[in-house]
Amino acid sequence: METLNSQVWWHNITNGMSTDTFNNCEDVEDPILDWPAYARVFLRSDWYQPSLNVAYGPEMEARWTAAFDECPLGFLMANIVKGMICAHTESICFNSHCTVIDHVLSNVSPHVIGSSKWPVYSMLVHLRKVLKRHRYKLDFLPEELEDSTNILARSLQDSPEVTSRAMADTMSVLWQLEENTTLVPMTMVYGNNFNKYLKKYLNRAKAVGLNQFVVFTLDEEAYEVCQRHPIGKCIRGTPSILNKFTLPLIFLHAGIDVLWMDFDVFLFKNPLPALLAQNGGLDVMTASSFAADCVCSGVVYLRATPLVRDWWLAILSWVYRTPYEHDQKTVSAFLGAGERVAWPRDLPVDVAGDSDGKIGISRWGYLEAGVQFVSSRHVEVGGWTGDPDEIVLFHFLHGDSDETVKEKVAEKDDREGVHYNDLLEAFYGDRAPQNLFENGETRPHRESPKLRELLMMSYWPMRPKSPRRICNGTIPMRY
Repeated sequence: METLNSQVWWHNITNGMSTDTFNNCEDVEDPILDWPAYARVFLRSDWYQPSLNVAYGPEMEARWTAAFDECPLGFLMANIVKGMICAHTESICFNSHCTVIDHVLSNVSPHVIGSSKWPVYSMLVHLRKVLKRHRYKLDFLPEELEDSTNILARSLQDSPEVTSRAMADTMSVLWQLEENTTLVPMTMVYGNNFNKYLKKYLNRAKAVGLNQFVVFTLDEEAYEVCQRHPIGKCIRGTPSILNKFTLPLIFLHAGIDVLWMDFDVFLFKNPLPALLAQNGGLDVMTASSFAADCVCSGVVYLRATPLVRDWWLAILSWVYRTPYEHDQKTVSAFLGAGERVAWPRDLPVDVAGDSDGKIGISRWGYLEAGVQFVSSRHVEVGGWTGDPDEIVLFHFLHGDSDETVKEKVAEKDDREGVHYNDLLEAFYGDRAPQNLFENGETRPHRESPKLRELLMMSYWPMRPKSPRRICNGTIPMRY
């Protein structure tokens, strides 16, 4: 696609084709919209919102079939724009627009497309770049991820051809776990911006009473830091959001329950007693938003049952095959919790509860998000209320997700209550009180006026009553 979008290719196209008034849609009698003006929109530096206004405008809505016949390349551009917005909001509509894109590309000569006034190839390159959330790389072999046999029985002497490095490390860690371990906390980390906090992250975990902590270390520096820590159970891997699903799956195969926590959390207390007290026999529990019933996959409990293993593997497979998909939206959709990544008939899980042959949805629920498993107000629905001494963990929502990038939540943000602070640095940096990493009875808001101030910035006087609104990125479901 980059070649088709390059000067090397289009400089050799037959001269004069850019004057093709038919494909440029310049001489359409009684057009449903001004197609040449729409083509010029994409020459602007601020093309995105104007192009979106046309793509979802009343003309395109009322007469989309006529638009397709009248100006195929213009209609194609509108669907590329819609594909972008779908993939970042409610991806259930993404495939519909891909169908249109594929149809036009297969029926119009690439020379005609490339020499027209429609920048189709540059937009397709942009679409690919902005939608690809992960590489197609797994640190575990497919057979390791799919195998539900007792991996504890596997030999550490298996040859590299049949055992990945990540699996070899995992088997070593499993043998190192304390006797009768049934549940492990787990996270992943890489990069200097995060590795520099790993020692204190594990120090705090140890201080609150966690004696072992599984860490998927995705670069050598993280692995070395983890190896030097007494509670670190370290497994080597490479950076990928898919690791959020692969390593827990391997432990589920081994019969070990998992409490996954993103790295951007601070433990006020040992989370395991609160988790078990709230569990009530549930197989899956997730964090949620304070002001809405939204799944937050930053903190997830998984019970090692056959159903949960199949369900988690299905999520991994889905995210792997749809590189544009947000992992949190997929977890929500596969729980039937609000987000939509496909029509129910197209999902491998039985969301409706009436489909034979599909994977059932496990018994699941939310971790208490009012005052125990809480999040920052880096997004509108984040926050907490009540007594800060009751907080179990504080999820920073550091800034890697779509809704929390610093540019969107800067000080000038006009959304009431929304703010951004580098909480990782505040809670784990050099200025954080050393007592926090030595004594598990200490609380950030009691040890530091600055940390109390930052914590209180996410405080609400009360939590919205249930039922709260659910999360989904609903957009117009039309062409």
